[in-house]
Formats: sequence, C-alpha cells, structure tokens
Amino acid sequence: VSIRIEKSVLALETERFTYGTMDPAVERYIAPLEEKCVHLKKSISLEDYAEKVVEDKFSGFFMYVSPIISKNRILGTLLMGGEKSQPGMANEEDAAYLIDTIARYLSTGLETTLLNIRLRDVLRELGDAQKRLVEQEKFRSLGEMTASIAHEIKNPLAIIGGFTKRLANKANKDGVEWRYIDIIVKEVSRLETILNELLNYVKDVPIANDMCMINECIDEVIYLFAPDAAWENIHFVREYDTTLPPTRCDVQQIKQVFINILMNSFEAMAGKGTITIKTGQTYYREKPYVTISITDTGGGIEPAIIDNIFNPFFTTKERGTGLGLAISNKIVMNHGGHIEVNNNVGKGVTFVVYLPIKNNIM
Repeated sequence: VSIRIEKSVLALETERFTYGTMDPAVERYIAPLEEKCVHLKKSISLEDYAEKVVEDKFSGFFMYVSPIISKNRILGTLLMGGEKSQPGMANEEDAAYLIDTIARYLSTGLETTLLNIRLRDVLRELGDAQKRLVEQEKFRSLGEMTASIAHEIKNPLAIIGGFTKRLANKANKDGVEWRYIDIIVKEVSRLETILNELLNYVKDVPIANDMCMINECIDEVIYLFAPDAAWENIHFVREYDTTLPPTRCDVQQIKQVFINILMNSFEAMAGKGTITIKTGQTYYREKPYVTISITDTGGGIEPAIIDNIFNPFFTTKERGTGLGLAISNKIVMNHGGHIEVNNNVGKGVTFVVYLPIKNNIM
C-alpha cells in the first residue's frame, strides 16, 4: 500500500508513505499510473492504463490506484498492489473496494485538517488585528492627552531655554553662575528631546510608500555614525544577502528603527565592541519576509526585564526616555512586520527585524 500526498497540502512537499515491499521492477509503473489517475480524476488499474505495455512476467500482478479528492481538488493518491489470486479476481475486487473506501475517508480527513488549519490562521489573524486595534486606540487616547500636555510644557520650556541662553552670553564663563546656566540649558534641551520623542511615539505618522534596498539603507545608517569619535571603538561586521529584493516601506522610518537599535547596542557595549549585521530572506506564517539581524557584544539583557523592553517609558538607563525601542517596534508593526529578540546572557543580544517583501502599506 502506498499513499502519496501532493505538495502544498498541509504545507508539505510531495510525500509518499508505503507499507510493505514491492518488486523494484514493478515500481516503474507506479508514477505513470498515479499521474494517469490524477489526470482522469478516477480510480484505475494497471491493466486499464498499460494493458499492452506491461511485461508478461507481471501479468500475475495487480495494481490499483484511487485519487484522494476534496472539492474537485486532488490531494493525493492511494495505491494497492499484489499478486493476483489463483482461483479468480477476488483479491483485485477486494483491493478496489478497499482502496476506494479508504480514499474517501482520507479525503474527508484531509479536508477537515485543511479547514482546521485555515480556521487557525484566520483566528490568529483576527487576534493580531484585535491587538492592533487595541494598541491604536491606546495610542489615540495617549496621543490626545500627550499633545495637550506637551503643548502646555513646551511653551514655558522654550521661554526658559531662550532667556537662559541670553544669560549665558552675558555671564562670565569662569564664574559659578555660568556653570549653573550651562546645566539649565542642557536640561532644557534634554526635556525638549523627551517631549519630541514622546510626540513621535503617540502620533500617527503617515507611512511613505518607497522602494527600499535594505542593504544600502543599512550602509547609509552606519555612515551616519562614522564621523563620530565616540564610535571609533565599534567594529561593524556586515553579512549581507546580495539577492535581497526591493522592499516597499517608509525608508526614513525604517532608518530610524536601525538607528534606535544601533544606539541601544552602542550604549549596552559602553562604546566598545562588535556589532554584526546580517540580512536575509525567510518565510514566516507562509509569507515572504526580509530579515535584518543586529547582534551586539554588550552582555545581553537581564531575563527578568526582557519582556518589558518594548514597553514605552521602560528604561534601565539613568538618562534614557524608554521610547527608542517602543518607537522602533511601533514602526515595524505599522509596516506589517515584527521584531524578534534573541537574548544570550553574558554575551549579547540579537534584534531581528522582519519586514514583509510584498507589503501593501496603508
């Protein structure tokens, strides 16, 4: 007995499952017989298909193939073969009935399995859509509140910063007053940065529909850091897939994702170490994606806090805002992708960005 399941069914390549042994010389008739069965979409025997071409020495051998059909779609074939009975055709008739019956049961079982798989995928997509809606509603409420608060804070903050800079121009740089003024200017600048990052996180920014060459995009981001002396002890290792297709995305937003992740790696390594960037292609949930992995040697993330790294305002840094990774995650999700984190405590962490190759940006 031999069962062949066609490719694409259950996300498998063409598979064959065989019980028993068969004369190797007879096996050459199996594939043509199955193809004929698939073409005709009905059960056939070896004699029906190749009465004139079957050698005499196999005249005492029967072979019967039945298609496994569901909704007029061929899912596979079921084959049974063996020696003919001496008295008559009892074996052949039994085989035909048995194979047809089993094929019908297999058709029902496989169709049920396929429906369950489709239902699972639909439920998963609905769950993802629900999560996105909840997040969007949360962002909308937070955005309205934040915009109002930021407006109330930025105006007096701008006034404080402006007058402090005037005082700095008049103060003696060798005096204590100038040091105090310099601290105020720097802190005002830091507060303005926090407010800008907060606004960037909560507001809905339209996504540009650009064609992006990911490898070139990464090179441009790395080039931004090259002139900075603070990055001179950072060694970049680039392992690019040169066959990457163009990806439809908002180039500037995706660059911001890479900048945020690289800055996070830089700070984790305290300005000294190796950052390895790899690009590639993969399938996730049966859809094609471009992958960008960024690995640092910063010792990794404490397991106790790793689940919080994408939460807004969560940070372990003294002067961090806790919005860099949250903004990056939001941008990638808005592109229909996601970020995966592979943590290696004591060595480093890898951020893997998944961006869909066929992306319909809304």
